[in-house]
Amino acid sequence: MIFPIVEHRVNITTARRFHASGALLTFALALGLAAGALGAAVDFTTIPAAGFNNTGQLSTAGTLVDAAHFGADAEADVTANGIVFVSRGASSPRLTVGGTAGANYYSTSHYQASSHAAGYTAIAGLSAPDAELMFDSIVYGPGIGNSLVTLGRLTIGHVYRFQLLLVKDDRPGNSTYVSNDPATTYYGPYDWSNNAVQLITGTFTADAATQTFRQYVGGDNNVELSAYQLRDLGTPPLAFSPAALDFGNLPGGAIPHQSAFVISNQGSVDLSVNSLQVTGPDAALFSVGSYPPILALGESASVTITCNPVAAEGYFSASLVLGTDDPVRPVVTVPLSAAVKLANPDANLLVHFTFDNPANVAEDTGTLHNHGTPVGDACRTSHARVGAGALLLDDDGDSVEVASSDALVQQLATSGEGFTVACWAFEPADSGRSAPRMFSDYMIQGWSAGRSGNEPLLGSAYPLLEPSAGGPGVPSCGSWHHFAYVFRNAPLNRVDFFVDGVLADTRSGAVQGFSPLTQVGISIGATGRPFLNQYFRGRIDDLRIYNRELVSANIAEIHQSAPPMPPYEAWVASAGLDPLANGAPAQDPDGDGLTNSVEFLLGSNPASGVPTNLPAVLRGDQTLTVVYRRNKEASGAGYAETVEHGDGLTGWTTAINGQNGVTISVVSVDATSEEVTVVIPTAGQPRHFARLKVTSPSN
Repeated sequence: MIFPIVEHRVNITTARRFHASGALLTFALALGLAAGALGAAVDFTTIPAAGFNNTGQLSTAGTLVDAAHFGADAEADVTANGIVFVSRGASSPRLTVGGTAGANYYSTSHYQASSHAAGYTAIAGLSAPDAELMFDSIVYGPGIGNSLVTLGRLTIGHVYRFQLLLVKDDRPGNSTYVSNDPATTYYGPYDWSNNAVQLITGTFTADAATQTFRQYVGGDNNVELSAYQLRDLGTPPLAFSPAALDFGNLPGGAIPHQSAFVISNQGSVDLSVNSLQVTGPDAALFSVGSYPPILALGESASVTITCNPVAAEGYFSASLVLGTDDPVRPVVTVPLSAAVKLANPDANLLVHFTFDNPANVAEDTGTLHNHGTPVGDACRTSHARVGAGALLLDDDGDSVEVASSDALVQQLATSGEGFTVACWAFEPADSGRSAPRMFSDYMIQGWSAGRSGNEPLLGSAYPLLEPSAGGPGVPSCGSWHHFAYVFRNAPLNRVDFFVDGVLADTRSGAVQGFSPLTQVGISIGATGRPFLNQYFRGRIDDLRIYNRELVSANIAEIHQSAPPMPPYEAWVASAGLDPLANGAPAQDPDGDGLTNSVEFLLGSNPASGVPTNLPAVLRGDQTLTVVYRRNKEASGAGYAETVEHGDGLTGWTTAINGQNGVTISVVSVDATSEEVTVVIPTAGQPRHFARLKVTSPSN
């Protein structure tokens, strides 16, 4: 008779765009729009912004491609330094503003060239009426804000010069202007006096017909774009490779490492190589080999660049600057970089939340001992990834709030160095939250990390760093993943995102993570103050903040140092279950009549909906034999099973090997399972029953 009875006992922002139809200039408000979404990112080499007080500052080199100002339709074109800036008003077919009426429009900038003499600096070569005509109307959205500038109809391989004229209107307040991506050049903050005009000049080589760069106006958003020009400087005769030279991860010590930098003359005359030198914060670690003073027509030369980290650790960056008499591009700047693993990163461990202490889930075991305060239902759970505990959050107003301190602000905001944040996180597959955050700081000028929509959000910083979602390495919900965010100070304002020890993405922005204004601390499991929303559902573990930039080898080491997942949690995660919900030992998520603990011991699938690997009960003349497969990991994890038998459905007796004639034998089947055979004497009993009972370890 086969009649198994199985029991369980357990102790336990909408993107808005406005673009030009047939025009060369396009703007797209980048609220949630990733850099490069409208074309390849421009390597935008900039000249520091300068006050515009003479039309001679406007470049006349190369061929004029486009020049415009944003006056109303009825207003006239303005000529400055021989360049005609065409009036492009709100109804001009060459520039369309916004898809919704009134959402983005041209607005009077309150620029006054005559009546506000105290705030007006005369512009040589431009009459007061023309100056007022050129700068009294602006692109308003409201404000340029956080935007991408897209240039179209470019010739691939040509060098372009792009000049922007920006004006601050007569409203009070200071503003900053930023142009970056990927160079992350930062302008400001400027205390622009009312009516002041700034000129920003940049050059780039087009590697696509349409290219973008990012700009941002901060502060009161009072600085607006009033005019621009784009000039084609042609194809430079000087070619070089590579465009950036990264020595990668190097071993420590005084070991020189070399790479080749190749320059070629593709022009029509010989070129003079005037200089080749290294500049920047870590220039002392790089050196330049010999190079020819003259690069003949059609000639190439390979120059040896050496990096010797000596005793240094961390990230290193500098610039290789090449000066020639190339008429199109006389100066070439090539980024240099290298990294050396920190021998003892824990010496820089400033904040460490292990969530292991049952008496204080928000205990900070780092050097600052800046303990947090649980909010709502935030509590400790033993279902951890590292150590004995993790932070459990149910997304209903739960978080851990960590107060700021002078030491925290000094170490992370005002020291001028980068820093690293890392943690383990588990978000259930059925989270249901649109944008939960694992941690963040003061969000007016700060950073956060979590998820956006159906895609994991690798990281963002208000206001410029965009969500990094999709693509290789993006983790899925429903299992533990390790996240690390390295806020780089060189290159300035760059963030490297690591998932499970591997670099997943890099973003640049105007905010260096923690701002000096960070006086209200950190939120774990929510967007930071003043918002305190977008709560996280799931578990967070081993949250660390280092007061310097860890290199990729250190990040990989932290990830690899975590112990293996507990066997049961790894098993339920492989089935897409949450061990604190539908994956708990007593649950039966697939409704097949077998609880998860039983399926774990039998080695069956808890999500299939079909009972498999069921014990077999065989009735002989004098015996009842029970045969079942046992998952070796389940036994090793403390899941214990017993076979009970009897002549009725009450008064069960546990089958113990060697007692009352019972024999129990175990035979290994493979690396993961074994077969257990229990033989029970039944002489003289007309009927007999058996059942398998599984007990999970105590929590």
